[in-house]
Amino acid sequence: PAQRGVDDEIDLLDYLRVIWRYRWMIALLCLLAMGAAVALSLSKPRQYQATVTIVPPLDILQKESSGGLGALNSSLLRQVMDTGARSIAGMYIEILQSREVADAVVDRFHLMSVYDGIEYRSDAHRRLQGNTKVETTDGGAVRVTVLDLDPNRAAAIAGGYVEELDKQNKRLSAG
Repeated sequence: PAQRGVDDEIDLLDYLRVIWRYRWMIALLCLLAMGAAVALSLSKPRQYQATVTIVPPLDILQKESSGGLGALNSSLLRQVMDTGARSIAGMYIEILQSREVADAVVDRFHLMSVYDGIEYRSDAHRRLQGNTKVETTDGGAVRVTVLDLDPNRAAAIAGGYVEELDKQNKRLSAG
């Protein structure tokens, strides 16, 4: 029984023999995987990414750190604050992901005709939402990333989000 353990031992030379024996099959599988990866990458359309970063004004950040965002005169502003957006960056995210901003972006860039197979505005909203990522950074800024098949349109949509946020901020602060 002690002799049997020595015979069952496998060393590096045994592994190399197995690899050498199946070298053609290994090479064929590698070539097939590489061919599938190339075919997949060539069949998918190229997407471009545009990113904008929005930094809240310093006076708002100072008001926020001293205990609030002022009088909260606007009912929409109070509603946004009640939904869980407790910081200015959170409030910006809520505004950027609102239906009103999505409507403005869809209309401004004619996304219902740009996106293939879109018949309803809600479908355009879903596609836009799938192509857009809104997040906060560690420093309290808001980052908006837009993917599109056209690099110029991706940059324009990202900039459009900033302009729509500015419009909403002006409307909310006036109301």
